[in-house]
Amino acid sequence: MGESESAWVESDFSHLAGPVEAQVGAGRFPRLSTLVELAHAPHPVFARALPWREDSHPARRTVGLALHTLRLYSPLAVTRLDWLLSPDGWLDCYDLEDGRLVLAASARLEEAESRGLELARASARIQQSQGRWPDAVELLVVGGHAAPGRRLASLPARSLTGDGPARFTLSLVGAGRADRHLVARQPSAAVEDTALHPETAARLELPPASGLELESQDPDEGVYCFCPRAPKAGRVVVADARGRAPREDGSHGIHPDALRRSGDRALAMLELANERGDAHRIRIVLDVAIRADLHDLVDPLESLVPAARQRGVERIDIVTQPGRPSGRTLVGSLRDHGESQYVHWRWVEHQGPQSHGTRVRRS
Repeated sequence: MGESESAWVESDFSHLAGPVEAQVGAGRFPRLSTLVELAHAPHPVFARALPWREDSHPARRTVGLALHTLRLYSPLAVTRLDWLLSPDGWLDCYDLEDGRLVLAASARLEEAESRGLELARASARIQQSQGRWPDAVELLVVGGHAAPGRRLASLPARSLTGDGPARFTLSLVGAGRADRHLVARQPSAAVEDTALHPETAARLELPPASGLELESQDPDEGVYCFCPRAPKAGRVVVADARGRAPREDGSHGIHPDALRRSGDRALAMLELANERGDAHRIRIVLDVAIRADLHDLVDPLESLVPAARQRGVERIDIVTQPGRPSGRTLVGSLRDHGESQYVHWRWVEHQGPQSHGTRVRRS
């Protein structure tokens, strides 16, 4: 990370984490609004808070779990967050804007099975008190690099016997390694072992039938490289770009440094794949709250175009308001003109394609 990049990361983290730290230090659970702002921070800023998930202080671990879950379920807004005290510690209960109820907890590897069973009991208590089961249960297992034993690997399926939550996900996360998710769904309760959480796949709009297989990932940077099953087809690198900048009117605009970094990391991932063919695509998915015009999106990526063309990238997609019918995708087709390159940009509506014929030349 360069000196200028370190400066904005440090500044943003201090600004966003300060209110959270102050409320935890005062012995209070942070307000939902302050957690949401930090959960939607650019990846290098949010990464500064990741160690909280395995902190020795219980309150900080609870906050780390909340930040992880809020970020995981974006772009859905959380309308209510309750902390429930259980015999083994705090549980998080989230009401989402789509009507789903999510129950979450974290544990170290050696505590994971007992914590998972406590989640199952808490789910039953919620059903008794509210007349509904949680729609999803999340168990975040942090620290350590050991693979789950057979009994722990079967925990998601055992937690969905009979009536119960629609989905149970056990996520193994930790610094220096890719995330791993064991997912069981009703009614079969068969366990799927995947590197991509179902909510992340939904946010990136990559359904199982997309014909893409996850080849490599950097979850701390939110960059994923997919290899198509079709022969000779180019790779697709998806950057989950969360960075947003507050405006004076209370809305959120683009964070140019974060957008530039996402594009740069996407190119680096493609280079690690050692692919120098053609027809590669970069797909950048923005935070749902960002409102930006064409030049807000294009200008930060200007310096990346020559390197992208050299790597065989033929298209850059910038997805705005993911998961919303009102969203649009800015599609950039990279082309050569002599020894220079330029990009033809056009907007495509999520409800149907619509080209505005906007052409932006980049040398």
